[in-house]
Amino acid sequence: MRGSDFVGEAKFERGRLNKITDVPEIKVGHSTFVSEDPRIVTGVTVILPHDGCVYNERLFASYFVLNGYGKSTGFIQVEETGLLETPIVLTGTMNVGMMWDCTVGYVVSRTSARSVNPVVLECNDTRMGRSEKRVLKCEHFNEALKNAKKDFELGCMGAGAGMVTFGYKSGIGSSSRIVENYTIGVLTMPNFGSKEDFGSIIILVATNAPLVPYQLRRLSVRASLAIPKIGGKVRHRSGDMVFSFSTAHKVPKDGSLSIEYIVDDSKLFQDILEAVIEASYEAIVDSLVNGCDVVGRDEKEYRKIPLRELSEKLRNHSL
Repeated sequence: MRGSDFVGEAKFERGRLNKITDVPEIKVGHSTFVSEDPRIVTGVTVILPHDGCVYNERLFASYFVLNGYGKSTGFIQVEETGLLETPIVLTGTMNVGMMWDCTVGYVVSRTSARSVNPVVLECNDTRMGRSEKRVLKCEHFNEALKNAKKDFELGCMGAGAGMVTFGYKSGIGSSSRIVENYTIGVLTMPNFGSKEDFGSIIILVATNAPLVPYQLRRLSVRASLAIPKIGGKVRHRSGDMVFSFSTAHKVPKDGSLSIEYIVDDSKLFQDILEAVIEASYEAIVDSLVNGCDVVGRDEKEYRKIPLRELSEKLRNHSL
């Protein structure tokens, strides 16, 4: 089942897969790590923004931090330049450093880069086990790259393996919307909720609509509206972050580029802003629908939310 089965009719048409990969060229891959002694459940998810080398053909990007208790990397340079130059990596908090290093190695092995700005985003998966062991290595990063595809797995896979939302085992969720001839795709990794002492969420927004960085920031802000809509409280110790990028313009290394972009006052841009909220909300629901039963740290059990309960809570807006 999918989140679309629980949120009702959509104002905007869903993409064929109803995933972020409905945006042309984008692929997503996972590597999941599970061990029993010590108990560890973690992983890495890699998003390939297009078929070429992102370092040599950079993309316009921006972000919004709703609450900044997070350890994600790469935001400062994206704010300064408005450009994404690496694959996007999702993982658990304690594995950010290694995944950053693996991303640098990946880029350096394929380019003449002397400076690399990896975008690595995280949520804390310590409820699932001994995350302080920092078990992920470049072999897991490379496995996620190798597994990258259009119809990628949802739920308790990759970086989603260690996520818990509203006290239930969640994972990776995704959704997409079509606005005129353009696609808006969303991938979510929620790890928050009223039953938790702390929590976070990462939302990725991708589109092939020709948008420039300040407009992508506006998309990021709109996507964050899905968090309170589903019941997120954005507590002090939460890292609630949205990262958005457009595949419409590939910026060459020398920076020479002539562009056209959608104007803010157009109905098309207003519809895109509305569609990203709709897709982000559904993608969070999708992460719950695709949850699983897992035994975490200290033998504590985390279960997938009963689908009847999920349906009732969404109907009553009481998550």
